[in-house]
Amino acid sequence: QVFNTYADHYLQLSDKFRKQFADPYTKSILIKDNSEVYNRNIGIFNQLYRQSKKPEYLIAAYQFSEYGRTSMLRDLQDDKISTYAGIPDSVLQEELSLKKRITRLNQEILENADSSQLRENLLAVKEALNKHIDHTLRNYPRYHELKFSSRIPSIVELQDQLSDDHNLIEYMQDDTAYYALVLTPRTSELVHLGHTKVIDQAIQDWKNSMVDQDELIQHTAGQILYQHLWRPLEGLLTGDRISIVPVGRLFYLNFEALPTATGTYLIRDYNLSYALSFTVLFSKVEKNDTESLLAVAPGFEEALKIQYQSQLDTLEQLDNEYLQTVRQPWSLKLVNKLKQQFLHQAFTGLQATEANIKANLHKGNVLYFGTHAIADPADPLRSKLILTKEIGPQKEDGYLHAYELYGLPLQADLAILNACESGLGKLQKGEGMISLAYSIHYAGCPSTIMSLWKVDERISTRITGDFLQYLDQGFSTSQALRQAKLDYLDQAETTQLHPFYWAGMVLMGKDGLVQLRKKKSNWPVYAGLAILLLIGMYQRVRSRHKIENRSDFD
Repeated sequence: QVFNTYADHYLQLSDKFRKQFADPYTKSILIKDNSEVYNRNIGIFNQLYRQSKKPEYLIAAYQFSEYGRTSMLRDLQDDKISTYAGIPDSVLQEELSLKKRITRLNQEILENADSSQLRENLLAVKEALNKHIDHTLRNYPRYHELKFSSRIPSIVELQDQLSDDHNLIEYMQDDTAYYALVLTPRTSELVHLGHTKVIDQAIQDWKNSMVDQDELIQHTAGQILYQHLWRPLEGLLTGDRISIVPVGRLFYLNFEALPTATGTYLIRDYNLSYALSFTVLFSKVEKNDTESLLAVAPGFEEALKIQYQSQLDTLEQLDNEYLQTVRQPWSLKLVNKLKQQFLHQAFTGLQATEANIKANLHKGNVLYFGTHAIADPADPLRSKLILTKEIGPQKEDGYLHAYELYGLPLQADLAILNACESGLGKLQKGEGMISLAYSIHYAGCPSTIMSLWKVDERISTRITGDFLQYLDQGFSTSQALRQAKLDYLDQAETTQLHPFYWAGMVLMGKDGLVQLRKKKSNWPVYAGLAILLLIGMYQRVRSRHKIENRSDFD
């Protein structure tokens, strides 16, 4: 009971402090300290639960794990993102001004500890900030959820939303071990999984084996990961649909590609998808009315690069990152194929500029990016999707950065990033990775299909094309992606069965049905024209026949 009381007080105080700080240095200290406290308490409550099996310790471990993910994500991005979709600059400036005043008054109180006036002023500014936060809750709920909300769904609330075949797994870690919280519709359990050093080394080996396509290391490291991270949980699962919340280095791992005890892959037995946190997974989102597919595929043909170079002044510096991009003919081919089937807006070649994309992204229900991505481990919010360079006056730099996505009012239900390493970002203790997938989610798109390593363009577009066909047939997002991969495994050549080819793409976010509107067939129009033509011919023949009959009579 003492530990639970401490946990509640710590989380409440932590939430109050993090809402008030605007200074990046102060926040970095707070993040570092909080991260250590979160991890330490996750370990303590796991140990207490293992010893006593008291549910309150399981709940406390879950609270620290979940709160750590959501709060530190907000803190890390707070000083790097200048605009948010639908939020007036005046609201953002007022928030920043109030936080700076609180910081300044706190410093003055340290120097004048006996000043009652300074304390009154500080109390007044804090009250003004609280009113401002309440204002955002009423008028800008999505922004409030991102920046201020500390509410975490209870375990009972999560279980109430699960279907009979749906299970949840949230992985946690402290300084020495990994743990897993397993939730089914009727049960909850906390499991100790093994030492962090052993598991982290196996993940590193497994990830390297994907890049190198080394089957021996992939199988050896995969077996270690299966034995530590999955086999202890199998007896607790009551269905084959699993939503996984990774932690730390587990974000590099696609569990579908782990070898099982029977020699197959987990994808054969389970329908797996991923989430940033349970709070994010079960957050409410507005349903989009549009059903159009919006596709972006620059292609990076040599003609584009030549045009870009030819327009530059001799003193302008070439963008070598852009010039070194590899052609993507398979992405262009997929986009052209989709044009024939779905209500579809495509931006290819010279049309795939950053200005065009920003102006039109809100029109799509499904967004497809067949392009390259550059991950920035040192500053994840500067990770970017590469687009076509503009010909003529440069309005944009041709890169859609993660921090820019926060300011775009996306209305899509699903984004598909057929871009190398689109899901990778810097790993931070407690909250996972910050990447393009995070940015797209918080811009208003609840589901993202992304790649975990440098994918094979031909095969990834093949799987994506099949995925969209299954989506159109009424499969859920996770079912459609899984079935497209299983089809590939059943049909691929032996030399291309390595998980490198098919396991790079994963679903991060909400699972469900996504509507795609097919193009209306033209056959009714053609049929109508044919009928009119036949009627016209019939009337002409009949008219001629009457004239001939009249001539005979005369």
